[in-house]
Amino acid sequence: DPIARTISHYLHVKRAPEHPYYEIAQSLSLLEFCTHPKTRHMVSNYQARYLVDFGIDPRVAGALCTDEELSTFQLQDLLERLTLDAVPDDLLLSAAEANLASFAAIGVVDKFSEAMRRFAGVFGYKEVPSLFDERHNVAPEPLDEANLDSKTRLAILGATQVDMALYQIGRAHV
Repeated sequence: DPIARTISHYLHVKRAPEHPYYEIAQSLSLLEFCTHPKTRHMVSNYQARYLVDFGIDPRVAGALCTDEELSTFQLQDLLERLTLDAVPDDLLLSAAEANLASFAAIGVVDKFSEAMRRFAGVFGYKEVPSLFDERHNVAPEPLDEANLDSKTRLAILGATQVDMALYQIGRAHV
């Protein structure tokens, strides 16, 4: 869910001192994080941009980074900034949809157990470990998505329209 993912990413950046945007995030509300020129690349159709080939080989870019740069999200940051607004939303959506259609299986986090069972079936595993039924990597102090103010909710939805369309596709496949 792009709203939940955005909230989670915001909270992660705010609690990870090694993150390159940790300092700036300390002074930003969620709404500001979504719209700020220095941080919006972590929100704006974030998931869709990871599904599309922009002709950037992350192995080549990664080879140019030091170990410290890699451990502090510098490669991720570079790829996110380079792909922000690289193509119009309609082209981003069609390219991401085409790539999803080529995958052996897809799933969404809020149907994680079902998705993992589907993946296991596709890859020929008979049993799925019970750990797939457990929740991991959950924010210690999550923001309640239901209590977002309308301006913040609209900002996230406006910045993640392609991600939302892909999320609906993912939900339909599980």
